[in-house]
Amino acid sequence: MLKQEDIAKLAGVSRTTVSRVLNNEENVKEDTRNKILKIIETHGYEKNYISSTLASKNEKIVYVFLLKSIVGHYSKELKRGLEAIESENRKFGYKIEIIETSIDEPEAQLEELDKVLNTKKPAGIIITPLLKDKILKRAKKNSKVKFLSLDNSLCKNISHIGANYYNSGQISGDIIKGILRENENVLILKFPGDKISAEEYYKGFASSIQKEQIEVVDVQKNILEKENFLKDYLHENIKGIFFNRYTFEILEKNKDLLKKENSYKIVAIAGNPLVNDYVKNEIVYASINEQFSTIGYNAGKMMFEALYKDKKNVEHEFIKPIVAFKSLI
Repeated sequence: MLKQEDIAKLAGVSRTTVSRVLNNEENVKEDTRNKILKIIETHGYEKNYISSTLASKNEKIVYVFLLKSIVGHYSKELKRGLEAIESENRKFGYKIEIIETSIDEPEAQLEELDKVLNTKKPAGIIITPLLKDKILKRAKKNSKVKFLSLDNSLCKNISHIGANYYNSGQISGDIIKGILRENENVLILKFPGDKISAEEYYKGFASSIQKEQIEVVDVQKNILEKENFLKDYLHENIKGIFFNRYTFEILEKNKDLLKKENSYKIVAIAGNPLVNDYVKNEIVYASINEQFSTIGYNAGKMMFEALYKDKKNVEHEFIKPIVAFKSLI
């Protein structure tokens, strides 16, 4: 007997699509619906029954605080995962409200959190915390509200889910170390910290590479407005490049420099799947793809289970990235 996730894999669709078919909802293409129903007819389906007490619980609203940055893909993918888990459990009164504030305005996030805590009746809060100490105080003060940290852990006593940015940086370093010669150096563009991931990526990468081989250049965000700006940094000793932020934007702005025939060994952190096109074309040797949609989905699922199934254990879950080489795409 199959479960929803098994059917989704066989059909090559999302769990949300399978759920829509099982609940006889609209917005599913007829051929997709028939394909799913055929799989169910052939293999059977084991329904994950949830107790009637769960189904009868009142509406519970979870407020999710996401961060807006210059790269929209991060929050877009998190929202995609959150919307999927909400759709699957809407019949139980599970509702997710998303509030976005700038990654550069931590006080604005705090103000929005205070508004929700003081004027709404949140069942849960999912948050990528910037001012961690102040947010932790509010979590302790509002003990009846379930808190879950996203991508930036609040403390060991509050459940958390996110990527392991240090580990992803370390994987990148191990890859580039294996393809660089001893006398070849690697360039890293260091943008102002995003308060969440950039510094951890750098630390993980630097732990795998000899210090003498790393050339770090401090740059500002506005450099992304300039065409072929990498020409100022690519001297003859630079044979490798590590991008840990704004990967797609850098690649797009430097197409004339970063060609297959130039043979730069590029390893990049990529949340944006469009970077895989550069891997296919052998401009990027490998991309480390963080699974932000999965992180969003699992965050919503973890909160659902805490609210509706009364799961009280504290969980800390780190979602592994997918490493993409040309041979794997």
